[in-house]
Amino acid sequence: MKTRTIYLKKIFSVRNAGYLLVAAPGSMSLQKLMDILIADTPLKMLVLPLIVAAVSLSLYFVVFWMDFLSGIKASRHEAVDKTNYFSSSKGWSSMWKIATVSVLVTWSSFFSMLAALGKMQFLASFFMLSAGTIAIMATLLDVYSIGENQKRLTGKKSRIFEWFESLMNVIHHGVLGRLERFLKKE
Repeated sequence: MKTRTIYLKKIFSVRNAGYLLVAAPGSMSLQKLMDILIADTPLKMLVLPLIVAAVSLSLYFVVFWMDFLSGIKASRHEAVDKTNYFSSSKGWSSMWKIATVSVLVTWSSFFSMLAALGKMQFLASFFMLSAGTIAIMATLLDVYSIGENQKRLTGKKSRIFEWFESLMNVIHHGVLGRLERFLKKE
C-alpha cells in the first residue's frame, strides 16, 4: 500500500508536471487514432479474441496448476530425501511453459484484433483460432502429464487418463500415420 502511495505522489508531484504536458496530448492523440481505427470495425471482432484468450487461458491455468501440484506430489513420493525433492530446473521449466503459452495466446489475440482493424477477416479469424488452439494444445499436454504423475504416484493411471492416452495414440498412429504415408507416396 505504501509503495503505491509513494508512486502516485511521485507521478502527480509538481516536479513531474513536465511529463503531464507530454503525456496528455499523447493520450488525446491515441484516443483519436483509436476512434478512427475502430470506426467501421464491428465490436464483436475486437471483443471475441479477448474472450477466446481469457477462456482458453483460464482453462489452461487451472490444468497447469493441477499438473504442477501433482508433479510436486509425485516427485516427493519418488524422492529418497523427502526434504529435497523439488528440482529447480523442473520448476523453472514449468514457469517458462506457462509464460510461453500466455505470451503466444496473448499475441495471437492481439494480432487478431489488429487484423480486424485492418479489415483482414481471414487473418483475424486465423489468429483468433491460433490463440485458442495453442492454449487447448498446452492444456491437453498438461492433462497427459497429470496422468503420468498419477502413474508415478500410484503405479497406474485412472481410466480417464488411459482413455485419453489411447485416443491420442489412435490419432497419432492412425490419422497422422496415414497422412504421413500418403504424403510419402507422392
